[in-house]
Amino acid sequence: MIAIVVDSTAALTRAEALRFGVTMVNDSYEVDGVTHEESFLDENGDYDALLAGAGACSTQTAGTEAFRTAFETLTSAGSDVLCVTISSRLAGTYRNACRAADQLPETITRPDGTCAPRPSVAVLDSLSGFTNTEYLVRRARMLEARGMAFADVIDDLVEARTRQGICFSVPSTEPLRSAGRLSMLPQSVTTMLNRYPVLTMRDGAIACVGTARGSEALARTMVAQVPAGTRDLTLAHYGARNALTVELLRAARESFPRARIRVKDGGPVLTINLGRGAASVAWAPADEEGRAGEA
Repeated sequence: MIAIVVDSTAALTRAEALRFGVTMVNDSYEVDGVTHEESFLDENGDYDALLAGAGACSTQTAGTEAFRTAFETLTSAGSDVLCVTISSRLAGTYRNACRAADQLPETITRPDGTCAPRPSVAVLDSLSGFTNTEYLVRRARMLEARGMAFADVIDDLVEARTRQGICFSVPSTEPLRSAGRLSMLPQSVTTMLNRYPVLTMRDGAIACVGTARGSEALARTMVAQVPAGTRDLTLAHYGARNALTVELLRAARESFPRARIRVKDGGPVLTINLGRGAASVAWAPADEEGRAGEA
């Protein structure tokens, strides 16, 4: 069985992690000098209220040692390991995971005391993050269930990540500009006069594809970025649900009546980096059975 590792920006609930057999390595965030560990999606408490009354906030990616510990535990059990991270152009998570993989010994000790070659460890840059990480995890499990070899699963995911996507918007561009790991937004993009940017990911970096005025027009513009025929959509709110979340759900249902549409919480780390009130819509191409990597 392939062991799968993700960082906590994948925003999985504990039940989802158990379902997909995922080990999660925790990112962390600091609010007014107090450090908090980001946990499973449904175990972060009322972080929105915490952030609403906060002064200084920052985030910290999962470190090399945390990834190494996870990799050593899983490879010692005889499993090949797939680690999927948030885009390397947004955070240092991918770099830390690669360092951890490089530090692993070439052999493992079996329970009977004999040595064996260490199982394979592959670290994959999702070129995005959040639900796009989840889509890759789901696809990996689907391919494994079909009997595909580990190396072939990795090759498939490298191609599949280019066919999924995410579109998002933020109430203010300031968090993107001030956060050291989310600083790729062009200086020409800003929020003003109730007009908001429509953002996406291209080759792992943030790109602006337009602007829209008001939550209804913004939601429709965001959903318009989703390819025709998409059957799996995930909407996310960063912080509490707001008018944009409602409009996104309405627009998604109208444009994709046959799609499975989920609404999820984005979690505290991404909320700090995007800003409270941000929202996104993510999608993955359907496989031949009509669902995006449903295991």
